[in-house]
Amino acid sequence: MNNDLKQNFLKQLQQHSDELKSCERFLKLQRYENLRQNHMAMVVHKLAGLLLTFGYKEEGDIAQYVEIRIQKAFEKENYVEIDKLLPLISNVRQQCLDIIDGESEAKPMMNYDYDLDDELAGKKVLLVDDDPVILTLMKSKMLQVGFEVTLAKDGQEALNILSKESFDCVVLDQNMPHKTGLEVAQVLQGERKAGVPIFLLTGYSVEEIEKLAIPVNVKHVFQKPFKLELVVGKIKEYFTG
Repeated sequence: MNNDLKQNFLKQLQQHSDELKSCERFLKLQRYENLRQNHMAMVVHKLAGLLLTFGYKEEGDIAQYVEIRIQKAFEKENYVEIDKLLPLISNVRQQCLDIIDGESEAKPMMNYDYDLDDELAGKKVLLVDDDPVILTLMKSKMLQVGFEVTLAKDGQEALNILSKESFDCVVLDQNMPHKTGLEVAQVLQGERKAGVPIFLLTGYSVEEIEKLAIPVNVKHVFQKPFKLELVVGKIKEYFTG
């Protein structure tokens, strides 16, 4: 990237970061009348496009996920879900600041794919999340490294699948309809599947969830929104050492 192009990129990034800071302030104060769905979603949408264009694929994927969460929360006028946008917006803004400060580097798009790992061939993973965007993104990354992937959209569906089929690993969202991730883990702990390693995804405080997660064989808790590279890497590490 030549210097002029880089400076223009960083300038746009700073502008988007400043706009997100304003959104953060209104969310913290719960001043919903000052929050405009279209404006907030458009800022994140433009930011996602900017990041992806300049090779920040993980950051761009996360921004796209947050954009969808914004749209869903406002479409339903669900203020509980709108309140949950604060840590997501803060995370996206922090990503911008990390890039501006030089702490994050772009990865060439053509070199971004993971290599297949022979040690993971045949390992079966059950991915469980009520967000289809998360399922799609995670499935794509996990297939790239060699996992066999099955999807479930909520905790009860996951238990139904697990009653008929065995898996080497289960990745669970915490906040889902019918049964939470921890509730699914507790059921598994009481059955013969107690030894199956579990990885948990949460939009809430990791520290609070970890206290409840350790007794039910949860190996790691990831804070949403997360970098897919980190999640896949941690699960790979569990199997390959």
